Amino acid sequence: MSPPQASPQVIVDSNEALPQHRGYRFPGDRVLPLDCADYSAVEAIDVLRIERKSLADFLGCVGSRRAEFERNTMRPMTAYPYRYLLCEFSLPDLAAGAWTRPAIRPAAAIGSLFAWTVRYGVAPLFCSDAAHARSAVLRIVQHVVKHTQTTQEPNP
Repeated sequence: MSPPQASPQVIVDSNEALPQHRGYRFPGDRVLPLDCADYSAVEAIDVLRIERKSLADFLGCVGSRRAEFERNTMRPMTAYPYRYLLCEFSLPDLAAGAWTRPAIRPAAAIGSLFAWTVRYGVAPLFCSDAAHARSAVLRIVQHVVKHTQTTQEPNP
């Protein structure tokens, strides 16, 4: 009988852990500075990055903070074979365009999201809300750690 597998240890970026960012916390997590993104895992720190975006934050990254977001988050994430953008909203939320500020057209928001997917290889995961996105962080960490421990080559 093999020993039980310990749960992977989530890393929360030190900026994400600040109260104003309303980042997720996990049992036994470690708060450490990450070079990019919001989450990783102790067991997969060299291969995994997860960036979390609320709808308001995402719209800022599409608009006025776009260059900074691409430079500081999206480009550096290309160094990691497993890279994800967790969206605390749905694709229909983007298509509906039910926001008043900033003045970004739904087609532009959707276009930016998919342009980043192609340009940077960052997979968007539509989680609908914060609770589902938090759960997705745990599931991604578990699957990536399991995969990297059973194979020699990353297969994102």
